[in-house]
Amino acid sequence: MKIAVCINQVPDTASRITISPDGKGIEKQGINFVINPYDEYALEEGLKLKEKFGGTVTVFSIGDDSFQTNLRKAFALGADHAVLIKSEANDASSIAHVLSESIQKHFGGNPDTVLLGKESTDHNDAQVGPMLAELLNLPAVTVVVKIETDGTSAKIWREIEGGSEVVELTFPFLVTAQKGLNIPRVANMKGIMMAKNKPIESLSLGSHPAKSASIQLEKPAQKSAGKLFSTSAELVQALRNEAKVI
Repeated sequence: MKIAVCINQVPDTASRITISPDGKGIEKQGINFVINPYDEYALEEGLKLKEKFGGTVTVFSIGDDSFQTNLRKAFALGADHAVLIKSEANDASSIAHVLSESIQKHFGGNPDTVLLGKESTDHNDAQVGPMLAELLNLPAVTVVVKIETDGTSAKIWREIEGGSEVVELTFPFLVTAQKGLNIPRVANMKGIMMAKNKPIESLSLGSHPAKSASIQLEKPAQKSAGKLFSTSAELVQALRNEAKVI
């Protein structure tokens, strides 16, 4: 089975984020970048498919050489190949176009399945997955929390408001992973040592015209100080006269 997993790197949630002077990005110096958590679920599911049905897992990432660290983490977990795409793509549409070109170039067509996280925790727009599926002409199931498959067809559970939806389809297809799909494994020492010498394929691709752009980043407004009331009557009066919500 040919399995493609798209991974992005994002700032560690413990990092202190500072907006860059131009107001359009963040200061990256001193920030620890990790594999996007939702992509970790996608990678784990790809590795489970390989273990069950055989084949290879190839990870794709768009970025500069700093991304090699997290690609090697994917190697340490069990990925077989890694492709680092050098491109200036920076919005969901151009990223999806570049990923689709890279995946088809690497496999000579579509793989059996494409997996990625439902969204990146830095932008939270959840657009790349569905766009990539459209460009690859693959059926897509998003926000996936469970997959059962015999290697030919699959029954997939996806999260919806108030419950779940079950989709049945045959390979090939694309899924975007949600928290709860699995528990990502931890790399062992053997995997870490082997990952150091594995080659990373490099592709240089131009970017497609962006459909959107970041105009300005701003920190959330400071919350105003709270008020304490000694009686419920005072609270009701403030809600009526000051907040005007009752």
